[in-house]
Amino acid sequence: ATSTASLSMAALVASFGCRDSIVAGLVAGYLVQRTMEPWVIYPCIFSNVPATMTTLLAAGGTGSVVGLFCGILVSPLTRPLTASVRYLIQTSIFATVDPNSSNHDFMTLAFPLMAAFVWGCLSCWSSKVGYYHAIHLPLILMELEQGRGSFLGAVDELSLVLVCAGIVAAKVMVPSTSVSDRALCRRGLLINLLAGDFVEVCYPYMEQSTAVNMAGYLASGLSCSVL
Repeated sequence: ATSTASLSMAALVASFGCRDSIVAGLVAGYLVQRTMEPWVIYPCIFSNVPATMTTLLAAGGTGSVVGLFCGILVSPLTRPLTASVRYLIQTSIFATVDPNSSNHDFMTLAFPLMAAFVWGCLSCWSSKVGYYHAIHLPLILMELEQGRGSFLGAVDELSLVLVCAGIVAAKVMVPSTSVSDRALCRRGLLINLLAGDFVEVCYPYMEQSTAVNMAGYLASGLSCSVL
């Protein structure tokens, strides 16, 4: 427990040195995890260093050194990377249509709308198979790292959170839903609408019904097209 607490504190301290670069923060967390125990905690234990001093050295010392390293060497390299990712997202094909312009032919509108529809469906699918936390969420964090809004965060809200909320809300209202399922769906609906989380609560119901599954994908795609 002490090691886990020290690791968390060290990662927090190290992150302060990673200004304007979430990638540098991730690198700092990784370096803290890899270096703290073999280079700080174990030597302190073998040298009979008191527990309080060990915690201070592990959390403050490791965090400060890693934060300094990442702040000086890693952040300057990763800032252009994350800035490039943000630029690509914000100037993507979904932002190429000016809604205030009246000079739109069919193809000008059709391609971005279809691409957005596919993206929404892929967002739903990737969440179901486990790619969301590996790809989608890090990209959202890159967009948010300077305190600005996130386009992919809006995609997340529309194609995952609100779609899930609609499915579980329907399950709550269906009379044939069991008491346990209704309680689970109420909890999922509350968390969905208040915290934007626990979207996986609807996936068993999507897999149980082809109609619900298709409706979920359709809602994900259409919501992104509207966005």
